[in-house]
Amino acid sequence: MYMYDDDETVESFYDEDEHWHDSDSEDEDYLKVSNLETLKSLRESVNWEIDKERSEFLCQFNSLIKDWEGQLPNLRYIFRSEEIDWLLTEGVKKNSLFSRVPIIDFVVRTGYKDEPKLNQDGKPSSRRTTPLHRAAVRCSIFHWDIFHNLFKIYDRFDVNYTDESGLTHFHVACQWGCDEVVEKFLELGQDPNILVEKTGDSPLHLAVATDHTKIAELLLKSGANPNSINIMGYTPLHTMSKRFVDDYVAKILFQISDEKYRPVQVDVRDIEGNTPLHLALKCGGGYLVTSLLRNGANPNLTNAEGSTPLHIICKREEYFDADLARLFFLINGNLHQTLQVDALDSLGRTPLQWAVANILPYEVDVLLKHGADLSTFVFPTESYFGKRFESQSDEVSLNFKLRLASAALAIAHRLETRGYKLDRTNVNDIPAARCIIYTHLRIDIAMNMLIYFKKLSIIPKLHIFSMNETKNKKPLHLEFL
Repeated sequence: MYMYDDDETVESFYDEDEHWHDSDSEDEDYLKVSNLETLKSLRESVNWEIDKERSEFLCQFNSLIKDWEGQLPNLRYIFRSEEIDWLLTEGVKKNSLFSRVPIIDFVVRTGYKDEPKLNQDGKPSSRRTTPLHRAAVRCSIFHWDIFHNLFKIYDRFDVNYTDESGLTHFHVACQWGCDEVVEKFLELGQDPNILVEKTGDSPLHLAVATDHTKIAELLLKSGANPNSINIMGYTPLHTMSKRFVDDYVAKILFQISDEKYRPVQVDVRDIEGNTPLHLALKCGGGYLVTSLLRNGANPNLTNAEGSTPLHIICKREEYFDADLARLFFLINGNLHQTLQVDALDSLGRTPLQWAVANILPYEVDVLLKHGADLSTFVFPTESYFGKRFESQSDEVSLNFKLRLASAALAIAHRLETRGYKLDRTNVNDIPAARCIIYTHLRIDIAMNMLIYFKKLSIIPKLHIFSMNETKNKKPLHLEFL
């Protein structure tokens, strides 16, 4: 026998503007009976142990709930709890990037609430994999609403369900920004330092990894360890330093930890020897770098490769936050901290050599202004230069090659101005200075490049062709060989 709440109404599944209107018409009464009876019939006709039948049922079920009319069913009278778990899990697995999950929405609307299974002692068992665990593995940042809806179904916060990897519902709530859920767990005595067995991540690791400031604050005020280390050797500070974010979460971390008399250890090294400062510099997070330095980060520590933070700045292979080197010197100067400008890494290379090898003219300029030693400077050989300077198709790399050639000339000029003697061998070692550049290039720029090479007593093989002079009507191109 199936029982339903006569007072409950339902909105149309996809259109917020469509509403169910009460009516005594025979047609609407028929629809109500039809939907309920159809659902009952579908469930009774499927053998849940046969994959094919389950899949066919899932398609029919999706079609039915999409156009559902009338009273919502009491799912507990139609399905076993394991079957509803399966339906919700399949809904998570089949959702697309931005779509809602109709099955989850429908189950929430019916008011269904999961009930825990009891162990031999009659107490709820926490060892169980739920759709929330599955969603945590499969979903992206675009699906935060899925987790909020699933927690409306799995709403027992006195039981912290744990899957085979050690991931718990509490971890999922921290990772996906479910503030109210986290608060309820903590109110019921949940340990804020419970670790994911497989990764060693704490709830605080997961919260800062996804920039959930309020949850991080809740955890810290509840006694979360700000220096917890996962299997990669990351503290929460490492985790946030790997992301290009502002320093707001870090400020909260430092402030509350100080208030709780648990100072944040800013110079912990991970398994590769990197401190949070190393990682923040790799990601170019200027605000976070500033916050780390002002809270005591050592600007000269080396990682497993012997790289100091200055090496990290000069080993980056992309043009972003070119002002980071200047900022790094500025903050350390304000803090009266001396930087080891000429430190050697495990390969015997200085930050200046890496900056030249990566064709970073701004970094070269900053290093020279702050005393980088040219008397012992050895110009990088071709083997230093990264794979990004290898030959590329002209169609793909027109602007890239031109930019590199321009930057290479700027570096040569800076070195020469500071007294370093360049020769043809040095310039030929820079792939960007001898690449072939096909682009719409103004003739005056090309001639200026030629004049500068002549000043260095280097006369490259230079050809300049205008569009009108070539039979094939190719754009102007400049060739250094």
